[in-house]
Amino acid sequence: MRRRGSIELTLMLVVLVVFTVFFLALSATTALGVFVQNNEGDYSSDTISKTPRSTTLSSFVPDNYASILSEAEELTGTPAAIIGTVFLNEHHSLTFGSDLESLETLESPCDLDGPYQGPMQMGSGEWSAQISKLNAAGITDPDICSYRHSFIAAGHLLYDGKLKQDLPSDACLTDAGELSINDECVYWWVQAYCYGGPTGCTRTACSNSVWSYCEKAVEIYHLIIGEVLSV
Repeated sequence: MRRRGSIELTLMLVVLVVFTVFFLALSATTALGVFVQNNEGDYSSDTISKTPRSTTLSSFVPDNYASILSEAEELTGTPAAIIGTVFLNEHHSLTFGSDLESLETLESPCDLDGPYQGPMQMGSGEWSAQISKLNAAGITDPDICSYRHSFIAAGHLLYDGKLKQDLPSDACLTDAGELSINDECVYWWVQAYCYGGPTGCTRTACSNSVWSYCEKAVEIYHLIIGEVLSV
């Protein structure tokens, strides 16, 4: 009887150990699954934190737009107000309209057949040149139709390309190489996004009979920063 009782006790202990190991393994697997699910992709709308509004943006800019523009400023060095000015100018608009639904909203419809695509109307070559910089920011699958991705890419293009290569040397930079933003700077910097160099607004690539790209740039910029445009 004593031997039988000892065997039964041993079996009970073995069952308990097996059950404990199984339970711990199941818990670990479940926790890992939740972690992987919550960390899939570059950024989900639940994990992207809103970037505090840049001091260059007034309440004229809706909140989600402001967050994306402010993040683009932090990542690229181009002021959020300049990127926002280019965005509205490319769309020939003096207002953002309704706010974006989320920080990962895609432009809809998003025409991928034309020479210029996405919210910032970037050429395929301009977009491709920014992919590695978007990857460096943790965006592993850049989408030209994404407002967020497009704004960040345009910020890089404006700073690394247009500011340093296509503007008159004294338009936006001091002798010490620091940014100095005024109406003349806005005029040159924003027009360079369309015209690709300091040619002035003598062409109609981004303008039409009622929309002058350069003059509207200065008007839009003042709306975005919340200052009255001096006449």
